[in-house]
Parts: sequence; structure tokens; C-alpha cells
Amino acid sequence: IDPPIKAFREALTRWPAIEVVQRFVTVGDPAALLSSQHVELKQRIATQFSIHHTDIFVVGSAKLGFSIAPCKRWKLFSDTSDLDVAIVSSDLYVKIWHEVSCLLAADPFIRWSKKSKYAEYQLHGWMRPDLLPNSPALPMADDWFEFFRELTSGAACGPYKISAGLYYNMRFLEHYQSRAVDLCMKEKEEIQDENCGNK
Repeated sequence: IDPPIKAFREALTRWPAIEVVQRFVTVGDPAALLSSQHVELKQRIATQFSIHHTDIFVVGSAKLGFSIAPCKRWKLFSDTSDLDVAIVSSDLYVKIWHEVSCLLAADPFIRWSKKSKYAEYQLHGWMRPDLLPNSPALPMADDWFEFFRELTSGAACGPYKISAGLYYNMRFLEHYQSRAVDLCMKEKEEIQDENCGNK
């Protein structure tokens, strides 16, 4: 087993999910980036959106060095992986939310194929701009996409596609990450049960 995966799986037996998130996901440099790249990435995002650099987190396989998503669990980060960023800002969240609200008030019948998916994420306190409708009435969403496209094309952090989600506050980020950790814990329990049954 890869050493970082081994350390993470051992942590699953020692601490509750939220503490695993706080020890492995929301602290320290990402496995996929040099410290200097990490600092530069956070500073550029902070400047673009007028937020503090401490409110920006690299998550997913780029952070851990491997994925804990159910469909890709334990798969190592590679040159074909995406670099996922979590931005925590209630002010930015509300600004985009307000744009969406105004858009729907002006045109309640707008074609929005991903509306239900967007609403599902928003129930968990985070927003995925890629699920928003395409509209000139959403300038912040357009700026969001253009900025991350430029970061990606400029190879700011290497050959990785950079994308980001927006969380209302830290509690929602930790809660969402904890869901994936919980599933890892359940997988470990199932394996242990199977091993016991084979003895």
C-alpha cells in the first residue's frame, strides 16, 4: 500500500471523520504541488475574488495524493487528474446566489437543465458554478470560469485542469468532506467483517 494511503487508512481507525478531515484535508500543502506553487495558487485566487488566502483549500486527490471519492477510491493522483479547489466565502457565495435569484425573478422560465443538481449541492452549503445556467445576467459566474480557464491554460500548477467549488462557510466544507471519509470508514468496516467471516 502506498505510504500516504496507509497513514490515511490508519487514521480512519483512530479519529472520527471530521477530525480526519481536519488533520488530512484542510491543513498542510497538497501532495500534488510544491509549496511555492501552492502559495502562488492561493494568492492568485485570493486576489481575483478579494478574499483571504486562508479561505482557499486544495482538496481531493491533489491534496491527499489519492482519491477518496467512491468511484475512484485509492486511485493515485496523476498527470490526467484534476486539481480541485474549495473556496470558503459567505460574501462571495451570497453575491453569486443573489445574481441567480435576480435572474430567476426576471425570467422564471429560463432553460436550466442542471437546476435540480445545483439545488442539491446548495442544500449542503456549497455552490458549483459549472451547474449554473449560461446567461449574461450572471457576470460573476462568467468571471469565475474565465479565471480558472486562464489558470489552467497558463499551467499555473502544472498540466492539471483547475476547477473550484464555493462553500458558504468552513462547517459546510468539513461536512461535505466528512461524507467521503465516512464512506471510507464503512468500506474498512466491511472488509474487516469479511475477514472475520473467513477465519
